[in-house]
Amino acid sequence: GDVYKRQVLPWNQPPLPTYKDDAVTIEDYAVSSTEPYAGSSVTIKFLVQNNIEEKIDRIEVNFFDLSGFSLQSLDCGPNGYKNERKCMFSLDSLDYQPIKITLKAPSEEVITAPTRFTVSFYVSYNMSSKRSVMIPVIDGVIKTEPESTFLVSEQLHGPIRVDFDFPIK
Repeated sequence: GDVYKRQVLPWNQPPLPTYKDDAVTIEDYAVSSTEPYAGSSVTIKFLVQNNIEEKIDRIEVNFFDLSGFSLQSLDCGPNGYKNERKCMFSLDSLDYQPIKITLKAPSEEVITAPTRFTVSFYVSYNMSSKRSVMIPVIDGVIKTEPESTFLVSEQLHGPIRVDFDFPIK
């Protein structure tokens, strides 16, 4: 008779989210041309990624120095607010925002020989994090044995990490 092969499919569970201490990172950075001709266009695009378990409000991407380039267009992504050469937005946990800027290189009258230009931008955001430690205290007379143990809370993810070493004197 026919032989039937029974296939057991594994029970697929989505992987748990992995958080990183660097709360906001730039991912998938790409430039359309690193050696543009005079008068041509250059596009820079990247993702701004939230790597923590909380929403981050008021993230700003500021292209503060375009060097000799002129701004053709700036796309701040969905729900992004544009103000001249700045993008402002909020990001939910593990979400990302695509940023795309198109620049026009200076004309041939300005560039007569190969010239190096630097486009500068920064990403800023506000956030806070906390970590607490519980230290048992004895006075040696009335209390000779601690009622609790040395306990350190979980580290909330953020740009600054705090570690406590035991014993603290």
